[in-house]
Amino acid sequence: MPAPRLPLPVARSASASSGLPAIPFYAPDMGEAELRALQATLISRRLAGGATQTERCHRLLAATMPDSLPLLTQSCTAALEMAALLLELKPGDEVIMPSWTFCSTANAVLLRGVTAAATSSASRFSVSSRTSAKTGTAPRSSTALAVEQKVQ
Repeated sequence: MPAPRLPLPVARSASASSGLPAIPFYAPDMGEAELRALQATLISRRLAGGATQTERCHRLLAATMPDSLPLLTQSCTAALEMAALLLELKPGDEVIMPSWTFCSTANAVLLRGVTAAATSSASRFSVSSRTSAKTGTAPRSSTALAVEQKVQ
């Protein structure tokens, strides 16, 4: 069976009259190996989380880090929810988080009755180290959530 040919996304400019260059918002780098993996996944009809590729990734992570339990999720939101559950947060706890973060970061905390304490986000990565997390620590703070956002 020949490898399928996927159309590349069409880059569009802000407006026809703006004269601005076209911006390709999403252009996947698809080689032969990626196309074969995609084709195998589509043929398997297991397209949701927990499918063959997820299982393969889990096995590779477990083999690479033998003393750990890799937990894979379908989204950052699910990972934040899982982290909040695993931390066993309780009402009255306080969690430090960057003020520049995804709304899901605060939601995972607030849905458990926990206080969210936002730190300054002048650098956008304000809770990226122990030192910066300690500067925002209050007596009730039990946890600091470090969330890195890739801004391009």
